This record gives sequence, C-alpha cells and structure tokens, in this order.
Amino acid sequence: MRGKAEILNWSGRYTEAHELLTRARELAPDDPGTLVELARANAGLRRYTEAHDYLARVQGVGGPEFDALQREINRGLGTYMELGFGLRRNRRRLDFYRMEALLSTPLGSAHRMSARFRPTLFQTGQRDFNSNQYALSLDSQLAEDAATHAEIAGESYPGAPPQMDGTLGVRYRVRRSFLLDLGFERRAVDETLVSTRGLVSNGLFLGQVRS
Repeated sequence: MRGKAEILNWSGRYTEAHELLTRARELAPDDPGTLVELARANAGLRRYTEAHDYLARVQGVGGPEFDALQREINRGLGTYMELGFGLRRNRRRLDFYRMEALLSTPLGSAHRMSARFRPTLFQTGQRDFNSNQYALSLDSQLAEDAATHAEIAGESYPGAPPQMDGTLGVRYRVRRSFLLDLGFERRAVDETLVSTRGLVSNGLFLGQVRS
C-alpha cells in the first residue's frame, strides 16, 4: 500500500494516496516510510500543519528528498523571504545586473500572497539605465486538481513612462493523464533597448512595446 501511495504522490493524486496511507498506518503505525508519504500527501493537499506533525514523528530518515519536503512544509506554514541575484552578459546587448527580494505569506490554507521588488541595472552599447519592478501575486489551490496564479507588476524607468505587466494562469487536471494549463501574460514584446527602455526621436517618445 505504501509503494502504491508513493506512485500516487508522484503523479499528484494526493487524496487517493492519503486514503491508502491511512489504511497502511493502521497496520504499521510507526513505519517511517508511511509517515513520510503521509506528510507528502498532506503537503500536496496544503494541509501543512498535519504534514508537519507526521514528519516530526519520523526518526532516522534523511536525504535530499526528505530535506526538500521539510522545506516545502516549513514554507507552507509561515511567512518567508527570498533574496536573489542574477546577471546576463551578451556583448552589451541589454546586459544586466539584477537583485530580487520576495516576501511571501499564507492567506488561509489555500492561498499565498507574495510581494516582490526587483531592481535592475541594464548595460548597453549606447547607454546604461536602470529599472525598478514592484509585483504582487496570489497563488491559490482551489482543489486538488485546480490551481491558479495571478500577478500584477509595475516597472519604472527614470525619465520614461512606467509600464504595467500582468500574468493570469489556471492549471486543471482533467484526468490522471491530462493536465490543462491556460495562461495570459502581458510583457515586453522583445528584450531590446527600444521595447524595454524606449527612446526619444524628434521630440517623440517611442518604444516600450508591450503585448
């Protein structure tokens, strides 16, 4: 039963896995493998408190997969912050240095709201410039088979009009082997100096093309 439940967890069928693991635990209450898979199933169902309780009872189990599950549960239980840094080098064709800070907090058991700040220093063969992006996103697990992601973002450039971007996505598992993924995104048409930063030509501001 535990082996079958592991396969169900891998395929995202957490409710079926949870039912099977509950029966397996009646036969072997302290089996560490069963407890780990119960924690995984509950985490998949966003029942992070129950998942934490099951994982706390596990003794003598470790490894990368166990650590990743523990991190997922800890993140699901509370507010966390992430910091990141990235860069790109392409012969000064819109190269950049980019910092990112994200603050995320749960809203009930099925929703998580995140706020992001992302300053970027662009380097080009003509001139360097910078931008600041502010974004707010909401991730919702409406049911085991349905999840949504929504984000709205604004990006400002010195001496240029600010730009608004947005993303809306829906994921729905129609059947075990069929996942429907629908999405909408508004962003720069192409990462070029004109479409990203814009330029002034004969007194007119051109560019910053979004779609």
